Amino acid sequence: MKNVITLLVLVFMISTSAIGQEVSKNQWTLMHERTADWCPFCGSWGWDFKTNLLNEFQNDNVLFVAVHHSGGLQNSTSTAVGNNFTGAGQPIFYADGTNLNLSNSNGAQTLEDAKLIVDFNQSLPPFAGVGINAGLSESTDTLYVDAKVEFLSEVEDGDYYLGLYLLEDVTHMQASRGSNELHKNVLRSSLLEGAFGKPLVTGSVAVGTSFLNSVKIPNITSTIGKIKVAAIIWNKLPSGKYLFFNANVVSPTLITPSSTNNFALENQMKVYQIESGDIAVSIDAKTKRNNVSISITDLSGKLVTASTIAELHQGKQTIQLQGNFTSGMYIVSMTDGEQATSKKLMIP
Repeated sequence: MKNVITLLVLVFMISTSAIGQEVSKNQWTLMHERTADWCPFCGSWGWDFKTNLLNEFQNDNVLFVAVHHSGGLQNSTSTAVGNNFTGAGQPIFYADGTNLNLSNSNGAQTLEDAKLIVDFNQSLPPFAGVGINAGLSESTDTLYVDAKVEFLSEVEDGDYYLGLYLLEDVTHMQASRGSNELHKNVLRSSLLEGAFGKPLVTGSVAVGTSFLNSVKIPNITSTIGKIKVAAIIWNKLPSGKYLFFNANVVSPTLITPSSTNNFALENQMKVYQIESGDIAVSIDAKTKRNNVSISITDLSGKLVTASTIAELHQGKQTIQLQGNFTSGMYIVSMTDGEQATSKKLMIP
């Protein structure tokens, strides 16, 4: 029998206006560094450039990723991503996969070059965008991620993939600096099978085409403030190389039993899956309401189930909705025609 407390924690509910919920309509820039903890240049002029880069592009639709191709922070994902791009040695900084040609004497000019690339990308309408919801369960150390890719323009032939990645701020040694340096946005792992994630579609893609992906990752050992979830849309070439297409990044929401309950009481509704597999909607109505509609849809907007209550009495009551609920994210909405509230429900 499922533990009731665990079920409450796994009910991943965030407001519909939360950051990352909607598909980004911006063209992002991928800035990534080929680096290693044993590299003295990575800890000197490379470190200075990275710091300036992070400070410059805090709010400019820029995804920065530290890719350790060697050393103590290397992993299978960082190895594969690092090998996807041309170049030898370290540090090397890339913008959308193109080497910025940083050296120990051209940091200021390279930063100006990076600004030009970011400004140009921001002026472009994206062909596709991605939105992310992410939540970390306080009690189970499980990360829940829900991502939606939407093609915003018609796209001709291509081989498109979605990569989901865990980035972490890690305290670790760095040559030329010390034994306890904070490495920001370190690429730790792919959240999908394979370093470049899940294939989406091959061939031409019509405008409005969308794809949904949900994953849960157990045994997350890092704390909530040190991790981010990044999504990257890749276009795979016949050569086997992957080209950057677009991206997004969010910081996960902390899911706790107390915050879940408080949030539910504030909005007079909480939702959870019961033992039978049906969805229970618990309502604390402050006043009597007539003709109240409750609906459950998936993230694409497809209706899964709905119910209408002719008279919702004042006080607490629970409504049970039946439906075919597979793993993933759902939106539970309640309205009386004048006022509305909604919750998100993650079913593991």
